[in-house]
Amino acid sequence: MSVDTKVEDLRLPLSVVGRLIKDTLPPGAVVSKEARTAMARAAAVFVLHATNFANESAVAAKRKTVTAADILHAIRELECDQLEQPVEEALSGWRQSKQQRAVARKENKEKKLSSPTADEDMPELTAESAPPDDELDATPPSSPSALPTD
Repeated sequence: MSVDTKVEDLRLPLSVVGRLIKDTLPPGAVVSKEARTAMARAAAVFVLHATNFANESAVAAKRKTVTAADILHAIRELECDQLEQPVEEALSGWRQSKQQRAVARKENKEKKLSSPTADEDMPELTAESAPPDDELDATPPSSPSALPTD
């Protein structure tokens, strides 16, 4: 599969690209549909090249999985040093968020384990708290001998 085919297959949503462009430009700036399409294709090409460099970094390290470190290496190889710090900050934020979610999950799990269940709310029946034998009906009401006869 050629790079041209991959670029055609990888179509970034124009609405997302348009929103990114709009957020970057000053208020009132107008961007044509052709410019949004060109930006979307340029972004797709960048993603493909960055992925290729990151994969080469992983292969050189004898790994099959591309890591965040490989992406940062690819950014440096592509001479996009101005992207390195924002990507590192985004990674740091993502890692902190992931850690906070893990802590919250652990706390919720501990709360569930430490909270009383329905069985624990029931009073325990002991020999002292049980009624005397003479107060117990020896025949349960569902037995045939307890049913009235005609």
